[in-house]
Amino acid sequence: MFCSQCGKQIAQENRFCNFCGAPQQAGVERPTFAPYTQPMNSPTTPADDGRERIIKEAGTHLMKAGPSAMMAQRKIIVTNRRVIYREGILGGRETSVPLNKITDVSLKFSAAGRLAGYGTIRVESAGSGLEIMAEDIADARGVRDAIMKLIR
Repeated sequence: MFCSQCGKQIAQENRFCNFCGAPQQAGVERPTFAPYTQPMNSPTTPADDGRERIIKEAGTHLMKAGPSAMMAQRKIIVTNRRVIYREGILGGRETSVPLNKITDVSLKFSAAGRLAGYGTIRVESAGSGLEIMAEDIADARGVRDAIMKLIR
């Protein structure tokens, strides 16, 4: 039997994995993996061709959309080069922070936001004084995780 969490082989009678501690279900088979593909650092990988690509995109959460949603539409876009914040439809603004200038990414959730999955994302940068404060963004944690993965 194999652990459903970490994939390591464990004894059939174990109720918990010896390696990661995850609870087990009887009869879990070895996980299957995708076939070998080209390595990520290969020159033909699309992310390495010099073009800017969108990694993650999130907008105003539907719970927060109301009559003024058209005026205050907010969107945060994470690319392989920068983080972009766009606000407004009829009139608006756009702020862009290069990934190599980001010093901190923080989240803030209200009680309703924590339950519904939206929050405020704050992206701080070094030197230039640029800052992005995106409020009521759906999947705020996913956006933060995408940024952190790119700047590490």
